Amino acid sequence: MKWQQIIERMKFSGQLFGFGGDFTVPESETTAAHRIIKQLEDRRVLIDPPFREDVSNCVKSIQEIRGMLTEELQKLLVESKIELNLQAMRAACRRFLDELNKHNIPISSAVDKLGPDQASHFHIALGNLRAIFGIYIGKIAIEYNLDVHDDLASILPKED
Repeated sequence: MKWQQIIERMKFSGQLFGFGGDFTVPESETTAAHRIIKQLEDRRVLIDPPFREDVSNCVKSIQEIRGMLTEELQKLLVESKIELNLQAMRAACRRFLDELNKHNIPISSAVDKLGPDQASHFHIALGNLRAIFGIYIGKIAIEYNLDVHDDLASILPKED
């Protein structure tokens, strides 16, 4: 039995074998997974048609998602099963932002005001981000037996 399993099994708080200090049991990965899915369900950038957004709103939302994923990663136990999924989603955020920079897409612009090449690159970058998030949201939902709101489920991979 791994030490993480022992901690989870014992679920106590207080003095830890005379070493002093408070010991709080880390929350379960299921609780973290549930919280992450719920936060992502409220992100329009993942589900709304991109023409309804300003580029700046998309960028701000993706930066906030990236920050939230970093915070969640910092709370996890070492060798957490969910860690690789969160890292992949965080990397997708970084790639999206890098693509905007690479193609000189002005952050302060409305999507419908972009030039054809910039609009194309924006839509491709956003589609790639959503596809990656869909894969990892699906994996998390399956791993932790979590329901996903229908709006967010729209980005999950479809059956062939």
